[in-house]
Formats: sequence, structure tokens, C-alpha cells
Amino acid sequence: MRVSLEGKGQAVDGDVTTTGAVCIATGAGYLDEGRMVLREGDHTTPCPLCGQEGTVAEGVDHFISDGQLVAMDGALVVCGCSPGSNRVVAPLYQAPPPMKPLAALANAHFAEPATAVYPERFSQPVIGALPGTLEPGFYVVPRRMSFSQVLLQLAEHDATLPISRLQRLNPTFTQGFKAGEIFVIGDPDNGNACTREEGELMTAAQHARRALEVLDYAEADS
Repeated sequence: MRVSLEGKGQAVDGDVTTTGAVCIATGAGYLDEGRMVLREGDHTTPCPLCGQEGTVAEGVDHFISDGQLVAMDGALVVCGCSPGSNRVVAPLYQAPPPMKPLAALANAHFAEPATAVYPERFSQPVIGALPGTLEPGFYVVPRRMSFSQVLLQLAEHDATLPISRLQRLNPTFTQGFKAGEIFVIGDPDNGNACTREEGELMTAAQHARRALEVLDYAEADS
């Protein structure tokens, strides 16, 4: 079912931990049956027990992907729980769990989106949008946030956004986001295709990121 790493199952995106958090893989350089493999340094959704985002802190020494150790079954996850109590669950002879929508990652259920996020066209301009606002096709980051934190924020408006698509639309997602950056959501109804409007949003996001390079995270938050 899984690749064997010294007799232990290779961990992948969407695997859970012993406390119930969901692992979020970030390395697209090595895929296992279409899923990104989990590596040391990757994060999890907030731990259901302590409420803190977890960090994978262990991997197989001789198995490296894009400069980071690949995680395996039992890899240590550091959060606010007692040391050693939170670990990756990736049994060798057990298939990874089905990929979950954002609703599951947020550990919540939402009956209806709070706002209409996806009109047929992206009619609202990017320039002038205030931090923290959710516009058609994009989200203006209100403060320093990791990719998983943005996902949880977006889940309050749309709990079905495909994570892999958001990663493609925001290629620098592993670096996190400063206040004022543009997080591209796009139109999920288009599947894997990238529309002209989405391309324009990605270009605008790149320009915003470059403009904020002169500020550190604290300065951007102020």
C-alpha cells in the first residue's frame, strides 16, 4: 500500500497524527500515487488536543526529497502536547486516508458559505482591497499567516476548496504570507485548468509579494 522506508510506511499528504491533526505536505518534487510525500519541516492542522499547529520533526536519514528528510510512520510531530505524544500515523500495509476537504481540516462544518466567493467572472479589482477581505477569486492576507492558517480562514467561507489546486495557484505557499499579500483562490469549477483571470491574479500576487519584500513580517503587520 505504501513505499517502505526501513520497514515503515512512507507518510504522505493527508495522513493523520496520533492526536487527530492532519498532515499538510509541501514538496511537489516527489509524488506517491499523486500525493506529495510528507517531509521533516512540514506542518499539520492545529492539534485537536492543544490547539497548536504541529511541525513534523523527524524523517529517514538516507531518504531525502528537495533537501528535506522524508517522514515515515511514527515520525515525531512537535506541537503543544507533551514531547513524543504526537506522531505521524502511516502504517506500511494500510492505504492513506481519503483526501479531506477544508471542512475536515478545520474540524468544523459549515452549512452555507458566508459570502459569494465565485461569480462567473472575477469582477472586483485587486488593487484597493483591504487586508482580511475575501474578494471573488482571491483573499488579501490580514497578518502573517502560514499556508495552513490561510486554509482554516478560508474554510469559514468555503469548506470544499481543493488544497492541491490552491498550492498550484500560490507557488510560494511553503514560505508563508505577509500581511497585504494576495492569496489566489481562483475558480474551483474549472478543475485543473488555469483561466486567464487566474493567471492575472497570480501575476498580481507576485507583484504584491515583491512590493512587500522591503518589509519584514512585523513591519507588514503594523
